[in-house]
Amino acid sequence: MATEKELTAHAREWIAGYKVPKTIEFRSEPLPLSGAMKVLKHELRAPYWAGRERTIN
Repeated sequence: MATEKELTAHAREWIAGYKVPKTIEFRSEPLPLSGAMKVLKHELRAPYWAGRERTIN
């Protein structure tokens, strides 16, 4: 399995610096999917916005 450093280094070789992810998170559980088999991004973002009044920066 690749590490966060390895993935970031590989991305720097192939894409522009401003497109390289700032952080990478590894998950042990599967991604949440809708009935149409699309990733439910709002469920992925929810833990980061918990306890805040607005879900915008």
